[in-house]
Amino acid sequence: MKVLILSCNTGEGHNSCARALRDAFRKQNIECEITDTLDFISPVLSKMMAQGHRFVYRHLPWLFNWGYHFVETHPSLYQPGTLVDRFLASGSRKLAEYINENGYDTVISAHVFAGVAMREAEEHCCRHITTGFLATDYTCSPIAEVGQQDVYMIPDERLLDDFAAKGIDGNKITAVGIPIREMFESSLPKETAKSAEGIAINHTHLLVMGGSMGCGPIREIVNEMAQRMDDTMEMTVVCGTNKRLYRQLIRKTKQYPHIHIRGYVENMSRLMDSADVYLTKPGGISVTEASMKKLPMVLINAVGGCEAYNYRFFMDMGTALTGSDAAELADVCMILLGDDNKRSEMREKYDTGSFHTTETVLETLRSHEPTNVDIVMNIPQKETELLYEG
Repeated sequence: MKVLILSCNTGEGHNSCARALRDAFRKQNIECEITDTLDFISPVLSKMMAQGHRFVYRHLPWLFNWGYHFVETHPSLYQPGTLVDRFLASGSRKLAEYINENGYDTVISAHVFAGVAMREAEEHCCRHITTGFLATDYTCSPIAEVGQQDVYMIPDERLLDDFAAKGIDGNKITAVGIPIREMFESSLPKETAKSAEGIAINHTHLLVMGGSMGCGPIREIVNEMAQRMDDTMEMTVVCGTNKRLYRQLIRKTKQYPHIHIRGYVENMSRLMDSADVYLTKPGGISVTEASMKKLPMVLINAVGGCEAYNYRFFMDMGTALTGSDAAELADVCMILLGDDNKRSEMREKYDTGSFHTTETVLETLRSHEPTNVDIVMNIPQKETELLYEG
């Protein structure tokens, strides 16, 4: 098996999931690489779309939410042959050439754009390709069904009906979880983690993060929490790649020794282990990482779109609470920080049996590998003639 993972630089979650899967495959001596789907259309366009996505996420989240639901309610926009479909498939020949030249036999799409591109590219491949779509949110995103993959790997068995309702063959759907980095598969004792992160062992600790891009009303929440926290509480705010947010919060929290501002954090697993409560926006990767830690969450519905489904999934499970604005979110955090029993109750509601490992992904792909007959049947005619002449 030689695997290509197609991601997309519109959000770090897809890339994070792709890297986790690549690293797991390489540990099993399986060749695996990641590439950006949009690069096959235009590297310049890919960069522009990535920058545009970051800007909208940080400054115009309502626009992202509107766009997502517009696509959801207008499926005819992205059906085969439409302008959107032709655009996403415009790099398919280059993608096929890349697959042929590098000898990939398995392609995993970690983004809906990749699934559409791969559907077209497969027609130009000179060998049978096993194709898989890997969902990185707790819903069936628009366009996912258009890709016509061999297998659809979804986060949880409770989403089977959601994917089947989009017309995807139930025999092609397998619950595998969302692959996350290996560090999250184990946990440190809370006291050990707190000590390592500079948090007093006898203090309750609130971890705040607005995704890798530092989205949502983080400034307002920090201000509200600063006015409510007592001497037995500490708060760590992770700004990720949002350097402006980091600089602003550093200036505003100088007089609060119990508030710690961090930029990009390498060992996020240990920081989560040190936390008693996690305030975050419900990105697919963020909530899955928290799930592995059984960490009580307070969710900020900051962006909407696909994240609104993640939000509902964990709220319905009983492992997360929320608030309507910064003040209410701060009140909910204060209640949880002061209530050991409530936090314990939320931890017990996590159903981690549904969060599988990358082993499940590999088993699923191997179960869809073609037989030798399938391989011959999918060789283009000219190559078949040469094969028999040989």
